[in-house]
Amino acid sequence: MESCFISPFEIDLLPTALEIPPTLYANLTNTISATIKNNGTGNASSFNVSLSADGSPVDKTEVSGLDAGKSVVVNLYWTPSSTGDLELCIAADCDCEVNESNEGNNVLCKNVTVLSFEHPCWNDTFDDETKIAEKHYIIVKDGDVEIDLGSVSWIWESNSSLVSGLGYANYPKPTIAFNMTSDGRWNLIVGKHNGYSGFYWDGSQWISGSSIVAGLVCDQYAAPTVAFNITGDGRWNLISGDVWGSFRGFYWNGSSEQWISDSSLVAGLGGVSGTPKPSIAFNITGDGRWNLIAGGYKTGFQGFYWNDSAEQWINTF
Repeated sequence: MESCFISPFEIDLLPTALEIPPTLYANLTNTISATIKNNGTGNASSFNVSLSADGSPVDKTEVSGLDAGKSVVVNLYWTPSSTGDLELCIAADCDCEVNESNEGNNVLCKNVTVLSFEHPCWNDTFDDETKIAEKHYIIVKDGDVEIDLGSVSWIWESNSSLVSGLGYANYPKPTIAFNMTSDGRWNLIVGKHNGYSGFYWDGSQWISGSSIVAGLVCDQYAAPTVAFNITGDGRWNLISGDVWGSFRGFYWNGSSEQWISDSSLVAGLGGVSGTPKPSIAFNITGDGRWNLIAGGYKTGFQGFYWNDSAEQWINTF
């Protein structure tokens, strides 16, 4: 940031808060939020706010104006190219467009650590060193296997073979994941009106396997969703809603081969009545967080994100 002219005008722009995702990942876009306040008695015209990493500018946004005593929240975006420790700084009026009474408080910095991002769904048990090492436009390679996405029809078509072996269930609510039990298979868990059923894919059909639902509490009209490593402990997690409007949390214990109840996984979830049906995904909004969306009877949708530091879900509705 360049040196600015100090004037007697009673305008004082300063960053008062810098919100950074609890986990920052290299090669992913991270959202950085900053609160800028006009601590003076005069109204400020338009000015720019910048974000820098170790002194190098990475993003800038414009604030159209800020009245005396008011604050504004701005979002800036950063896609770090490498991992490591560095300093993130936010600068109000970075281009010296506003004459201020105090030019010495325009910058707020925090030290951060950027981690390597590994896709939570990738099965790392294969020995092929190339794995999915190359992506050329629409060609994806995995060793000797080459997939041309340009030849794929992007239209959903009915395919009854995909549900072969599942049978019939009242009010089924399925969730699916790869390699939960470290056997290189696809697994499917179905919530029903009276509990759960488990299956694995043998290459041509689903085979019933009760072991994949061992330990799950028999809830009425269970609606499960699974995800890997929500809390950073390298475990599969399952969150389910029930007919009473409650959520239950579990983690998969590989040594005992069963789900273990863990109420901490559903801390903060609520406000969804009548059999909440959760769905979970990572980094939907580009902030490096786990997100959960739950729909309920007559309550519509509720959105949450997982806060690592508070160890609970935060409602964003």
